[in-house]
Amino acid sequence: MRRICTRTGMVSIYFSVIATLLIQASAGAATYAFDFDAVFDGAAPAGASSQVTAVFQDAGPGAVDLTISAPGLTPGEYVGAMFFNLNPVLNPTQLNFTRTASIGSFSAPSIAKGMNRFSPDNQDRFDLELGFSTTNGKQFGPGDSIEYVITGILGFDAADFVFRDSLCSGTGLYYAAADIGGVQKCNQTGLVAVTSSNELATVPEPSTTLFFSLAVGLFAGLRRFRRRVS
Repeated sequence: MRRICTRTGMVSIYFSVIATLLIQASAGAATYAFDFDAVFDGAAPAGASSQVTAVFQDAGPGAVDLTISAPGLTPGEYVGAMFFNLNPVLNPTQLNFTRTASIGSFSAPSIAKGMNRFSPDNQDRFDLELGFSTTNGKQFGPGDSIEYVITGILGFDAADFVFRDSLCSGTGLYYAAADIGGVQKCNQTGLVAVTSSNELATVPEPSTTLFFSLAVGLFAGLRRFRRRVS
């Protein structure tokens, strides 16, 4: 009787562990790339079609990496502010931004949070505003980049930033927006927006191969155990 109970218990444990590992191995890191290339107010920047880019990527449970860069800006142009949305069922004031890397001599932006609190044009409303310096020598311009890890909300992920802005009359058109300064000869400003989200291929977590290897090893151990108790 003890042998049967022990065998049954071990079988249950093995299969429980294998199932858990396989579920974890199936998870991946989703990535969403935003190209700020749709001018909706003011002057059009002179650079490439994607003046600014933002990439949101899952970095683990309840953590998202954000990378902002300005590959399409031309000398003299700079980012004055950036605006993002969050899943409306979540509270943006709970988010924590921790800078992890940067390239360039610009000043780190201020970060303001609040549901539908921020508008670049007094019409479209966003939940997050990153305010960059407009002072010469401290501006976020061509070749600059900054990275953050975002935490603070249990279970949220990169997909929670893929929501359109709000209007008084309903949902707007834009996933994000940016205020570009130093445009053209008269130092004008222009507003560029993200009108579509580009979901990149899901990247398997680095531990996926390890999980499958462990699962195979456990299964082999189970077979040897069953032969011994048979």
